Amino acid sequence: MKNYTILNIPEDVLRDLKELGTTLFKEAEYKIQPVIDNGAIFRIIIRKGGENKCHNPVRNELFQSIMDRIPFANIITGVMMLNLKPNRFQRVHIDRDRHCAINVPIIIPENTELGVYKYELNDSIESKWFDMHPNDQNPGFNLDENGDTYHMKEPVLLNTKSWHWVWNKSNEARSVLSFDINKTPYLDTIDILKKNKWA
Repeated sequence: MKNYTILNIPEDVLRDLKELGTTLFKEAEYKIQPVIDNGAIFRIIIRKGGENKCHNPVRNELFQSIMDRIPFANIITGVMMLNLKPNRFQRVHIDRDRHCAINVPIIIPENTELGVYKYELNDSIESKWFDMHPNDQNPGFNLDENGDTYHMKEPVLLNTKSWHWVWNKSNEARSVLSFDINKTPYLDTIDILKKNKWA
């Protein structure tokens, strides 16, 4: 067991997700699609508060057609693109709001990797970290000894209630389309995905 699970997203859904993500990324580059710049990462909000948020209505229609094909859409609480700038490191952190996330690769350059805490170490995580803002978290463990890495060439379900981090050692942005799952724990979400043949 790992803190990430490789997924088998249906081909038509995956194709449309990649088309949507690639288009939104280009529109963000041309300042058409608004972004939220958080330093090393800039975000593109696709769905929040039960509403589709793409700037272009055509993109919202495509996204809604994708959601209509996801049999467990009721557990998805938001959707965004997470874009890590070139030659940057997203620090080790635990998400406060999300239990887990489905991350779909959009732009994954060489020399990028997702790091996750070893699953068997999850019980050693002190409760104080779960309510702390990620910018204030500083666990101080050895990433190589205590972590697993993944190249992110395929979609994954990521346990965001365990330590995770991202390296982008390339000269390009690294981009994933991320589905927030805020209320359903990681293992329960794996069960749901297996029942629907997504894992």
